[in-house]
Amino acid sequence: MQNFTADVSVIIPAYNPGAFLDEALRSIRAQSVPPREIILIDDGSTPPISIDAFSDLPIRLIRQANAGQAAARSLGIREAQCTWLAFLDADDVWHPRKLEHQLRIASEHSRLSIIGCRAVLIDAAGQSIGSGPGNISNTISSLDRKRFQLGAARALLVPSMVLINRAAALASPGFEPRYQPIEDLAFFDNLFAAGAACAMVEKPLLKRRIHGSSLTLKYHQMLKSYLRWIADLVRPDADPSQVAAVMAEAYLVVGLSALACGRNDHARLLFRHARHSGSTLTSILFPLLFTFIPSSMTHFARRLKQRMCGKQALRNWGNDASDPVLC
Repeated sequence: MQNFTADVSVIIPAYNPGAFLDEALRSIRAQSVPPREIILIDDGSTPPISIDAFSDLPIRLIRQANAGQAAARSLGIREAQCTWLAFLDADDVWHPRKLEHQLRIASEHSRLSIIGCRAVLIDAAGQSIGSGPGNISNTISSLDRKRFQLGAARALLVPSMVLINRAAALASPGFEPRYQPIEDLAFFDNLFAAGAACAMVEKPLLKRRIHGSSLTLKYHQMLKSYLRWIADLVRPDADPSQVAAVMAEAYLVVGLSALACGRNDHARLLFRHARHSGSTLTSILFPLLFTFIPSSMTHFARRLKQRMCGKQALRNWGNDASDPVLC
């Protein structure tokens, strides 16, 4: 693809991001198709964020008193000037061809409002520890609301993955703080409810960082927010079997977060709730067994699995020889 400035506004919410932000900005600098503007929302960081080292990038730095990631992203949507929006969390990293692949799909399929991708998972040090949900098949597939809801708790679609039409984003309620820390999930669900069409590039174009301060580990608030989302947005439009399946996935994922935090007693209770909500015995049996062994052994098993899965994920990341095709 010819190197030109794309009609894309990149929105980065950041609160005390440390060195992670530099890595995120370098991944934007490396894009084969650079964005027209980068809107960096400093959400009350102490000390304030400095961008002196990135004067070559078209960054507009906006500072606000700490209001949370939801408010920062919504401000970015309002401030953006381009047709397409691309979100990037301050601790995540894009593949150099991320925007190129997604813009090509957008130009070929004008009905699309959301174009996502797959992710490689990395730890705080940047080491590959596995892959996010979904297939790595070098194809382009459609994603509807039902499938999104079923996979939402497992991060099937997160902001750093997507290219989204700004008009569609402005017509939605935005990122609502009442759903934190899963406000992005409710944001996407509202878009699907409004009829937004979504396609997924089945290639890993994002390195999504999972580390100790990640919102994914705040499992108490996660559960409350999942239940609020299900009551507000899932239950009114879905049949009972869909609601039960989404509920079961939420309990299962929150239970895994509790297990990662070493709270085996909480995890055990959450896995039982998942089973009562409809999870299969097979899906909960293995994690449930881990709640009965010492946390040190659980941690060792997790790190072993991450090393094994991380190698394959890293190979997938480097395998970018061809463009994805429509399946």
